[in-house]
Amino acid sequence: ANVERERAERRFNDVRQLADSFMFEINDEIQRSPVRAREKLVERAVEYLDKLAQESGDNPALESELATAYEKIGDVQSELFNPSLGKTSDSLASHQKSLQIRERLFKAEPKNTARGLDVIKSRVHIGDIFSMSGRVGEARATYLEAARFGGLLLALEPSNFAVRRSLASTHARLGQAILRSGSLSEAQENYQKSLEIYQTLAAENPSDKTLKRSISIVLSYIGYVKMMMGRLDEAVRFYGDALRLEEQFDDETDLLSRGNLSTAHLWFGIALSKTADFANGLNHIRRGLEIQKSIFAADKGNFGEQNALADCYIELGIALMINKQTDEAIKNLENALENYRAIWETDRHNLSVRRQVAYSQSFLGEAFNQKGDDAKALSNYEQALAAFDELTAADPNNTEWQHDLARAHLKLGELLLKKGERPKAEENLKTAGPILERLNAASPENAVIRQDLEAVKKHLQNSGR
Repeated sequence: ANVERERAERRFNDVRQLADSFMFEINDEIQRSPVRAREKLVERAVEYLDKLAQESGDNPALESELATAYEKIGDVQSELFNPSLGKTSDSLASHQKSLQIRERLFKAEPKNTARGLDVIKSRVHIGDIFSMSGRVGEARATYLEAARFGGLLLALEPSNFAVRRSLASTHARLGQAILRSGSLSEAQENYQKSLEIYQTLAAENPSDKTLKRSISIVLSYIGYVKMMMGRLDEAVRFYGDALRLEEQFDDETDLLSRGNLSTAHLWFGIALSKTADFANGLNHIRRGLEIQKSIFAADKGNFGEQNALADCYIELGIALMINKQTDEAIKNLENALENYRAIWETDRHNLSVRRQVAYSQSFLGEAFNQKGDDAKALSNYEQALAAFDELTAADPNNTEWQHDLARAHLKLGELLLKKGERPKAEENLKTAGPILERLNAASPENAVIRQDLEAVKKHLQNSGR
């Protein structure tokens, strides 16, 4: 009785402290800074949950609620494509706490499908954080384990809707991780598995709009693979199908719907801009940008929406540069860089955004080279190269970043050749060559890598080396 009374008193004091913080500390902070208020809320909630977790070991219902609470806190701390505080490392810790609890609960009830789905959910969250943190090898392994786990649950209940939906989502994420660490074909295989499950579920549940949205997303993933393979007609078809699905759900009062539509316009435009229908492609990219501007204007503190806005700026800048509209290209690329930098300054653990900063600088280098401003081109290339060196050292498994590094060396080499600085040019080209050789061997179907490799070989042959 004394033990239970002491426990009850501790919990009462903890709840009282939490309530006092809500009423005074956090309420006052809201007046000054809503973002800082959310940070305070998270800090106090984690303190309370950690104390509660120490006394929950004999109560499965309470443990389950704790796991859910840690998951929600983790989502607030950092989920890049939703409203977030940009606290990536803190988010990882919260989701790992949730996973530990859920794995313990499932071990106690190994045939409880709901418990198993919770384990998958936590693993997917952790995979997402690894992915945005530039730990693509760990992301891939985490998604793969989640997919394996989903297969076990499916064997227990083959017709379970939630299990099938979870497996479809996991295969899509696994495809994304493979895209950055393996072959295009293997990524496409996982996208195809995801698509087939979603299409079956949508046929069984025709009134479920979220399934059709999931189909749209996976169609766009496949479109990207087709584009990287150089199969532009197929890419345009997949992206067009994705856009038509999103247009069915357009709702100006729903920011999520608007964001999906913006992304669909953007990528359909990117694919079109690589074909003879450049003008139409540019119109779709601009449409995506305008929608995203309105979304971010309504939610200025949202890093996810700022990241999406920067994505629109950079893709518009690249498309304009390819079409020799150099001045406007530079303006949009600089807008992209400014927004990516703002996010990076807030969350230094988010290496995906660090990559986007360097990616912007790399294309700014190309644009200034095109304009004939060699000094600014050189400066941007050198900054991009320094960042790509750091990124590839931090995550050697990320083939996308390896390609970024090789391409930056290639473009710098081309600039130096133009300036007549042949020894330095050849040094950069010879650095790019072996990287591209490895990437080409791992994914020979990747037309973009193959084209860059051929460019390196051509330059070296012309120099007689």
